[in-house]
Amino acid sequence: MSEKFELTFITNIPSPYNLDLFEALASRASLSVYYYSSIESERQWSLRIESDNYVSKVFKKDIIHHFFQRINRNLYFNFQCVQVALTNNSEFFVLGGNYFAPNTLLLLLVLRFRQKKVFWYGEKLLPSSSTQKNLLKRVLISPINLFTKAIFAVGEGAISSYRSYGYKKPIFNTPYSINNSRFGKKSNYKHPEQDKIIFLSSGSLIYRKGYDLAIQAFNLLDDRIKSRVEYWILGDGPLLTYLQGLSNPGLTVRFMGFVEPSDIPKYFNSASAFLLTSRYDGWGVVINEAMAAGLPLIVTNTCGAAEYVSDEGGFVVNCDADEISSKIAYLVSNPKELARFSNYNLQKAQSISSDCISKRVFDHICNFQK
Repeated sequence: MSEKFELTFITNIPSPYNLDLFEALASRASLSVYYYSSIESERQWSLRIESDNYVSKVFKKDIIHHFFQRINRNLYFNFQCVQVALTNNSEFFVLGGNYFAPNTLLLLLVLRFRQKKVFWYGEKLLPSSSTQKNLLKRVLISPINLFTKAIFAVGEGAISSYRSYGYKKPIFNTPYSINNSRFGKKSNYKHPEQDKIIFLSSGSLIYRKGYDLAIQAFNLLDDRIKSRVEYWILGDGPLLTYLQGLSNPGLTVRFMGFVEPSDIPKYFNSASAFLLTSRYDGWGVVINEAMAAGLPLIVTNTCGAAEYVSDEGGFVVNCDADEISSKIAYLVSNPKELARFSNYNLQKAQSISSDCISKRVFDHICNFQK
């Protein structure tokens, strides 16, 4: 195609991984991106959203915005989004965020009236705990079913969840992605014979992230293995004091605190392996980062990104401290496996890089051109 088509994204907040995707997409389409807010309450990062390659703006927080945020922090509404929907000349729109937010319904209706081609971009939908809640969720999702051309779903789990709520149109597997070039490549990875083997985790210190499971798993190691490892945790949160008190004597756990996205690669490039022990994660972009850094993986099967972890690059485990501990011990005791997993993950990371995923998104949208 000789001329770039116009594409507009409207979503909740900027994130490091979406910024990578947008930069890659901007090389293929004439891109505009709008955010309802610059950050959410549980996020600590500070990001520069301005770009020389595409339009990037945050909607102003008007009175209606603050009203809905007081009701529920996941509810967004800005009158500016209506202005964009009414005046923006893009042929294609991709909406993200919360399917139940008032702005989502309004944008879908306005863009349908203007005969725009609209796509939804979302993570896995959580299952409903009752028949009544299931019915309510079906009602709330119905505008997406009616008014979108397709869904860009973050992983196979997300695809299955949208199908379970009745979505009949195309759904494309579109995992979160990063710019791999920020992470050093550990080709010819070697097991450190003298130094400690460093296991790394990264994320908010909250119950859902399962750091207690990870620390319990290290506590279960025999003293010979335990003396050879360190566990580094990047992140901050309400469970810091509790987690600091969990480790047994002889185990070194280092809490690094919150780390800005720009500084994260140096920690990944210093580590030997990566743990993601979340009780639930819609995806888990830290897996993308770990693979780009060539780290062997131990990932719980309750994380969306587990679908990209094979037995050639690590282990997918249950949320069970004993099972996690056995895999830690295996990696420490088998340096050749560390090297094999590392080399495999470096190659695998290319298939979910922002450049690769942006091409996937671009190609799918091209198929809907007039």
